[in-house]
Amino acid sequence: MEESMTYLRESFRLPEVDIRTYSPATLAYIGDAIYDLIIRTILVERGNRSANSLHKEASAYVKASAQSALADALMDELSEEEQ
Repeated sequence: MEESMTYLRESFRLPEVDIRTYSPATLAYIGDAIYDLIIRTILVERGNRSANSLHKEASAYVKASAQSALADALMDELSEEEQ
């Protein structure tokens, strides 16, 4: 992962940035994309199906209410900074 990020930074001439300087909305934006990709990967690996079927199931996991429930369930496991 570290090597991939180094490659991307060099290829796109991206500066090193302290992630703590980003707003929560910006972090949520990229986090949503990553979470969506993980969910889609899991669903596709379960078997070949129509894009519509995959989309409906993925949407059930990535919608705001589902993410909120997951965050609530994990809250006791998070550090103060993560919370």
